[in-house]
Amino acid sequence: MIRVTVIKKHNIVLFYTLSLALLMTIVSYTYLLNKTIADVVYVDVEQKKQAQLHSDLSILENEYLTAMSRLTLEKAYEMGFVDDSKPQYLSLKNFGDALSLAEAE
Repeated sequence: MIRVTVIKKHNIVLFYTLSLALLMTIVSYTYLLNKTIADVVYVDVEQKKQAQLHSDLSILENEYLTAMSRLTLEKAYEMGFVDDSKPQYLSLKNFGDALSLAEAE
């Protein structure tokens, strides 16, 4: 009789242990599946954003190249561009760390 009682107790402990392990496995599987689906959706959204940015960049590059092809030196002079015959440079004087403007010679 004692042996039968011990076997039944071991069976009950084994049953609850395996039930808990099964429950933990199901919960872990559900969490990881949810996380995987969320990551796939995130990657898809980011790839769409990247494609849109690439398209916008291509449009801007095309506009820039078109504007640069229309710009000439004569047009710049017409719009008010003036050549500076005496450029000014920044130089470091001996009396400290201050910057000063120096005339080009």
